[in-house]
Amino acid sequence: DPALVVRSAAVDVLSKNMKDADRGVLWKELDSGYNRRSGQSLWIRGQILEALALDAHKSEFKRFSEMLSEKDEAVQKASMKGLEKITGLQVARNAPSHSRAVQLWQAHVSRQLASELPQ
Repeated sequence: DPALVVRSAAVDVLSKNMKDADRGVLWKELDSGYNRRSGQSLWIRGQILEALALDAHKSEFKRFSEMLSEKDEAVQKASMKGLEKITGLQVARNAPSHSRAVQLWQAHVSRQLASELPQ
């Protein structure tokens, strides 16, 4: 729907009983151009990622990791929640700032992905 408030309401409804097909739609919506304005992320992107993070799947580790490099703090925070859900770790629990928390998660993700590379 072109109305942001309608899309937001849909995310709220989907988040309460999300199925795998819904997850796929939300990941696609996260990258939709109409959820950005002048190259800036609209607030709904953080809302979408928050909904996905509630029941993050291990298969989504890379996707959540990629969201750490977004400039939108809400997207970064939701990404970290998803990664915490997937890994069971609180990598940035004692981070003194949001930017430091993002750095700690990015370093953890890099180490994780490097350890999975074939030797």
